[in-house]
Amino acid sequence: MVATVVAVAVSIQFLPRYLTPVLQPALEGLMSTDIRDELESGLRSEPLVDAYFDRFPEELAPAMDRAQAAYDRGGQPALVQETIAIGEELGMNAVARMGPFSTDDMLRRFYDATVNVGRLNRDNNPQLCYAFYYAGIAPHNIDQNVLLEIAAAPGFDQLQNVMADLMSQAGDDVYPVDYLTGQTAMQAANNALGAEGNPEHMRYMMGVRPTNDVEYTEACDLMLSSFNAYGEHLQSAAIIRMMFGSGG
Repeated sequence: MVATVVAVAVSIQFLPRYLTPVLQPALEGLMSTDIRDELESGLRSEPLVDAYFDRFPEELAPAMDRAQAAYDRGGQPALVQETIAIGEELGMNAVARMGPFSTDDMLRRFYDATVNVGRLNRDNNPQLCYAFYYAGIAPHNIDQNVLLEIAAAPGFDQLQNVMADLMSQAGDDVYPVDYLTGQTAMQAANNALGAEGNPEHMRYMMGVRPTNDVEYTEACDLMLSSFNAYGEHLQSAAIIRMMFGSGG
């Protein structure tokens, strides 16, 4: 679940909404087919991507080389697919790498921003809420057009900014993870959820696809209930540190 949300957040930066204005000059130019500079300039105008490459500058050139090779091989369609793949890889790594070096307050900000995207979109666009939380759990269920809408969804800009802060503000020392406290607290929260919730809704976690807005809302609520239970627990800091600050 954690990796899913982060991967979606970063890979959105590499979707056509951003790529088109960034790459168009290179695609139209007759003098050069080298799109690395245009791509880097455009992507680094996005705070989250800029913060990532500031933190890991050694990864910039290989990423741009991959994008260039894809463009040389298959033009714009191949470039779009390759840059999305790069974004997903960065997303999988971003918080996993920076979380262990982040304060409890910073991890809580990220946690709350992640929950807020679901809360803000649950009522008006439950399918988007589902896509945001379940893209990694059941990718075959996700409508790609809905996934594209996430970039403009309420709360998403805040999440991007918090992730950029998380990467730029991370220190040099790893914070310890109290696994015993975190696991005990998470289990208690899960037990309470199991007693209060509808067990039939767990089918969404198993990859069952919702068929209408009522079911999309049920799936969204299942995820939000879990986040809320963890966030409201007396040992929420230990749970969140275990989820986002353990490097996994």
